[in-house]
Amino acid sequence: MVSFANLDTLKAHWCVSISRYESLFIEEIIKSVRAILERTSSCIVGIGSRVKAIDQWLKDPTDVRVGVISGMRGVGKSTVAKIAYDSNSGDFDACIMLDIRKPFKQEVVLLDLKNQVLSDISIKEKQKVDGNQGCMLKIQDAVCRKRILLLLDDVDQIEQVEFLLNAGKSFQKGSKIMITTSHEHLLSHLTHKPFKIQQLDAQESLRLFCWHAFYKFHPTKDYLELSERVVRRCEGLPLSLQLFGSSLFGKNLEVWESALEQLEASPDERNRKTLEVGYKLLNDNDRRLFLTIARSFVGKEKGEAVKRLEEHDFYSNVGMQNLLDRSFIRFGEDDKLIMQRLVLDMAREIIRQQTVDELAKHKPTRAIIETGTSERKRKRAKDCEDETMPQNITSSSFKRFCLGFFSLFKPTTR
Repeated sequence: MVSFANLDTLKAHWCVSISRYESLFIEEIIKSVRAILERTSSCIVGIGSRVKAIDQWLKDPTDVRVGVISGMRGVGKSTVAKIAYDSNSGDFDACIMLDIRKPFKQEVVLLDLKNQVLSDISIKEKQKVDGNQGCMLKIQDAVCRKRILLLLDDVDQIEQVEFLLNAGKSFQKGSKIMITTSHEHLLSHLTHKPFKIQQLDAQESLRLFCWHAFYKFHPTKDYLELSERVVRRCEGLPLSLQLFGSSLFGKNLEVWESALEQLEASPDERNRKTLEVGYKLLNDNDRRLFLTIARSFVGKEKGEAVKRLEEHDFYSNVGMQNLLDRSFIRFGEDDKLIMQRLVLDMAREIIRQQTVDELAKHKPTRAIIETGTSERKRKRAKDCEDETMPQNITSSSFKRFCLGFFSLFKPTTR
């Protein structure tokens, strides 16, 4: 046992030891944190085997530079890629992850890249990338001496990332570019390492579904047959299993039966139908909140979104938690709202259909725009006979309808 009199001496010795072996100490911390991250990642059902091959490629500096992670929508390509990216980022000098679905400027990407790799250039030179030849040459010279990890998520067309692929040619040996896409042959003209993400098998699917539906990996006896029916309909797609399971959490057998009947009624559109049934299981406020987020708040910071939504009488904190629990939304590392592509596409289709339905209800306003004599109505009809486009609707009542309806989807203001 150490006496109190020796504490100062012990403290001084400890500080000297830490200082002397600081680099080793930090390295141990990094290894420990990485081990925790890897254990956490392995808890995601079926993810370990799918990430393993990508990990091996990222760690091999002699292997090809570009890797293409392909698979159908909802199969988990982005999840697999981001886990591989996070667990290997410490092995690279600079790392950049881009969601290609979102608009971005080339100069902003280059600025981010430059700020990570140009540690030997003055702060003044780092402030702006203006595209001049001297600046570009400095970037090119710097990245030639750095190992870069670049993740390009959800690429539909090669033109979206062509300038980054060209820039990647100058990266130091051992640098890697990961691309996720639903188009398996997107880069067939380039040398690359292909990674095809397959759907979950029946056992993996059941475990993932049950984790979200029951918070355990196996269903209770009463729900076993229903759970197996859901798994068959979801066809091994993690997004469908996760969302449908979360939507059925805490629901009784009658709700499960009803939801499954709706799902099985459209065998040719199972993936879309799975999402729609999950949407219908939300309460009215959460459905309205979900559609409003899809229209105006994807990519917005959580605090800003909550504040603005509460101004429009949404119970946003409670509603967002419900949507989060049911996998309709999630938050990125920067606390910004994220919605899976399939979920966002479904939301936009619902909004489009609602708009069409509401307008259809008010077709009579086109025939009787304003009260008046039949002669005036005939005159207006005659005036429109030769027009190829329908006449503009100027009725004040129709204006009020439009204002009332579209106020539900009021765009955000800066």
